[in-house]
Amino acid sequence: MIQEHIQELERLAELSADDIGSNENNVKYNFIIPFLESFVV
Repeated sequence: MIQEHIQELERLAELSADDIGSNENNVKYNFIIPFLESFVV
């Protein structure tokens, strides 16, 4: 389970600005929420 969280953090770290998006909702759904969810055990 922890390995899955690590893989998600690695995936997020490799995202480019184009992958995330340019508006607030894109950042929220493509980066912030997955980032925070990766710390939930």
